[in-house]
Amino acid sequence: LLPFSYYSGKKHASGPSSVATVSCALGDKSSIVLPDSSSVVLNSGSRLTFSNNFRGGSRQVYLDGEAYFKIKKDPRNPFIVKTSSVKVEVLGTEFNLKAYSDEKTVTTTLVNGKLKESGDSKSIVILPNQKLVFNRETKEMNLFQITDLSPETEWKDGRLVFRNQSLGDLKPMLE
Repeated sequence: LLPFSYYSGKKHASGPSSVATVSCALGDKSSIVLPDSSSVVLNSGSRLTFSNNFRGGSRQVYLDGEAYFKIKKDPRNPFIVKTSSVKVEVLGTEFNLKAYSDEKTVTTTLVNGKLKESGDSKSIVILPNQKLVFNRETKEMNLFQITDLSPETEWKDGRLVFRNQSLGDLKPMLE
């Protein structure tokens, strides 16, 4: 069962609009509908911060953790997801972004549509069935073609899928 959130969390006034922060407790998931009707499913221990309106030409959110995004197309107003290490520009799409601040990598998996991810000095376009892994320590970006998206996206439906992973890799996911 997924808890449902809509503009819940802490709200901080900042002029004509305010900022909402939705936090998801450990062991839970939370569904959010953003001001532009895009939807986000937050995974355990994640936090999403966004403006209560997306006026001014840019739809921008900040993610610490993991989230599955279904973004409403709006070519005139780009959707941008920022993490502590990378910026993902969304061009109307569906994708998973895993960016926990205590992990060495940021992983972006594209289900459909098109993304552009930027690190410190490099940008890469991601196409469907591709996964981009950004290493925070080395600043390297590695793009992989994948045939099975389920290990990357099934968490949002309450299923964990593991393929060829060591017990050491599984421990933080199961916790």
